[in-house]
Amino acid sequence: MIGHADAAFDTLTIVDRLTMPPEGVLEGDVHMVAYLAFLLSIYAGDDPDDWGYSFVSTRSASPFSDAIDGALDALRHVGLVIDRGLSLVSSSHAAAELLLWRPLPRNARRDPLLRAAADSAAQLSLPTTVHGLSTEPQLKHARQLGGLRKLPDDLTLPRLREHFASVDNVLGSGLVARDAPELDEDLLVRAVLWLEYLTDAQRHEGAA
Repeated sequence: MIGHADAAFDTLTIVDRLTMPPEGVLEGDVHMVAYLAFLLSIYAGDDPDDWGYSFVSTRSASPFSDAIDGALDALRHVGLVIDRGLSLVSSSHAAAELLLWRPLPRNARRDPLLRAAADSAAQLSLPTTVHGLSTEPQLKHARQLGGLRKLPDDLTLPRLREHFASVDNVLGSGLVARDAPELDEDLLVRAVLWLEYLTDAQRHEGAA
């Protein structure tokens, strides 16, 4: 696999998933969707240190990963990701490459998280997702402190888990088992519900 294995798989999956509509996805949005997938892994009970690469909050309180940045360069170099103006699209070879990468055990475990993150962003629109996710506890805390901040922030992880517990309470159950056939649908429902909550919370803050 190309460069950082986890980041390369995540990046190509996200770009390929969001290449429709044809204008593609902005580079910053790739970092944001990868970060959302990382947060969903915490929701699913994974240790944050097991994700495989880290994020920082930029001075504008947006998530950024050096590993994703490097993966984008590597994927461009081999022609799997193509620049289209200011956006990125996957090449015609990307789907075939992902078919080879996806069955690898580590990729198979993270693939549902990536699909849920990308599909929820597409369902709500990328701008809505970006604005909503900026109010999640980790990024909100980073914005309050200012400067570059490592993500996740141990101080706000409990607050993040409270958010996820609230989603469970609304739906009346926790996330299904990782090997359940309905995992993809369950993750998508929970991701959309949480993002809608964050968006509503941001709207109410703006009106206050």
